[in-house]
Amino acid sequence: MTDLDALLRCACDAARAAGDAVSPWLGRAVPMRATTPGPVTKADLDAEQAALAVIRRAFPAHAVLSEEQGLTGTDPRRWILDPLDGTANFVRGIPWYDVSVAFETGGRVEVGVVYAPALGWLFTAVRGRGAWLNGRPIAVSTHGTLEGGVVDVGFRRQDWTDPSRLACLARLSQAGVELRSLNACALDLAFVAAGWLEAYWDVWAHPWDVAAGKVLVREAGGRVTERPLAQAPDAPMVIVGSNAGLHDAVCTAVELT
Repeated sequence: MTDLDALLRCACDAARAAGDAVSPWLGRAVPMRATTPGPVTKADLDAEQAALAVIRRAFPAHAVLSEEQGLTGTDPRRWILDPLDGTANFVRGIPWYDVSVAFETGGRVEVGVVYAPALGWLFTAVRGRGAWLNGRPIAVSTHGTLEGGVVDVGFRRQDWTDPSRLACLARLSQAGVELRSLNACALDLAFVAAGWLEAYWDVWAHPWDVAAGKVLVREAGGRVTERPLAQAPDAPMVIVGSNAGLHDAVCTAVELT
């Protein structure tokens, strides 16, 4: 077994452990506190602990960047974890949520796993080896124009009243794009990787939101462009992940150039 095989297995085990921890809470989890950009529930915390237990048992020396706990450890090899991505959907019983686990070293994501427990879908990618859904290879779509393309938008409440954001939406719509807003960043990027969406655009994504999704898109033949919104390490970012054919057109429409 190579190191990458061991890392992938750990990522899958951690994602499944977190999925097992959250599933009994679907539609019952009550937010414990409001945060930006979304709520935190007992399910988030249970899932985080379940995933961390798997990771620390297998690789105790590695650092972990997790949504709820932040960064622990200083090792340059680190795991990036969102234990419950799409919490706002989850608390309403909408089965559009996931667990996102990525491994990064030297600033480069090597392994990404996105697990959607309610759907039974496990998306996996290893840098240089392609992207997979439940063991079957996946690829981005071949649709090459904005006309008729489907673009998913990661907007928070305040973004829907921001004139500059709305102007970008108008440009996409006028170009013939079909718009969605599904609000589970990693799973949305996984859908781009699978070819079911042409692109995903998020205006305030954190590393744990998109680390696994980025490697999925790239390994499925797509492209990712991102711009940090601050100088601090692990600052939120604007990001577009898409198929190769319309990537530049989407970036131009949303002013990410």
